[in-house]
Amino acid sequence: MPADATPWFLRHPRWTLALVALAGIVLVVGVLVAVEAGLRRADRKPQAVPPPERVMRFRESPLDADLLLRPEAAMLDDADGLEDVPVRFQTDGDGFILPARRHASADLTVLFLGGSTTACLFVPDSLRFHALTATRLEAQTGRRVDALNAARTGNHLLHSQALLLGKGVPQTPDVVVVMHAVNDLTTLLRAGDYWNDNPSRGLLIDDPCQTPGCHLRLGLRGLGGALFPALGRRLRPQAARVSEFDGPVVAPDTAFVQARFRSALVGVVESARAWGITPVLMTQANRFTPEPQPTLAFPHDDLGLSYAAYRAQYVAFNAITRSVAADLGVPVVDLDAIVPRDRAHLYDYVHLTAAGSRLVAEALADTLATRALPPSP
Repeated sequence: MPADATPWFLRHPRWTLALVALAGIVLVVGVLVAVEAGLRRADRKPQAVPPPERVMRFRESPLDADLLLRPEAAMLDDADGLEDVPVRFQTDGDGFILPARRHASADLTVLFLGGSTTACLFVPDSLRFHALTATRLEAQTGRRVDALNAARTGNHLLHSQALLLGKGVPQTPDVVVVMHAVNDLTTLLRAGDYWNDNPSRGLLIDDPCQTPGCHLRLGLRGLGGALFPALGRRLRPQAARVSEFDGPVVAPDTAFVQARFRSALVGVVESARAWGITPVLMTQANRFTPEPQPTLAFPHDDLGLSYAAYRAQYVAFNAITRSVAADLGVPVVDLDAIVPRDRAHLYDYVHLTAAGSRLVAEALADTLATRALPPSP
């Protein structure tokens, strides 16, 4: 049988197109490299490496997120009252947790700052206390209320300070609600200070694009994230667990830890007031009973502190929140006293269930309506 005399490129049109495209790409890259080399020679001077720069970390929730979050097995093992169901997590273009801007023109805007205890990731989106507070305030006041939740898991007070100034103030909120305790305590005990070299929570970081090829690497990473988003979401949490508070524990003295927290809290309060925003503080709801709860795993047993010693520090932090509120004349919602220490309201030592979130919203809305909102025009 005679061999097929048809040229190869006609018999394989797809391969031919692919090879032509590849050759075109190689040609374009080659031309660009040649032009770059020529321009460098024309400059007749060495290419200076820009001096290193540092930037402040801006720990916000991802922008325009739309995710289904489900508790990991380890979290379920350590919890008591956490349901193994997926929960939707969405943010808007500024990273505020939805629901956020519900009105084209709101009469009141309330900003929320905090960590995971304010973000309420595993509470259904419509039952997170920032959303419930807004709807309850509307029912109580007859005014249109937007609730902007800028909280992010792991954030401490200085992260919230940056978020207040970086994206909170431009929203011209009437009120800012601040709840912090456990993340600040953990950071100060484990890292020694708010200013530390922790790879995920440190305040100062090197500008990531001060080295050759940086923009190319970031571009490729972004392309990979766009092409394989599900894979990326599964890899990123693993990396975070490896780097979070890696290294030896640093436990400074009690007076230092408490003074740092007080200063940070006062700083946020006074910053808000300087920008015409009414601050409202909340103590943190918790299940830190005098004796450990047998159904809960204590998450900080590697600190070198007993449960009783850690609890004493935590109790002191909530007391500092009350003290700062009293000293500065700030409304305070004492969730530490309001929320029962049981599995119906908290699924671990500090994180709210849906029932706990409802209770927080009731207490907060009542306080805002009577003590914090500006008068109706």
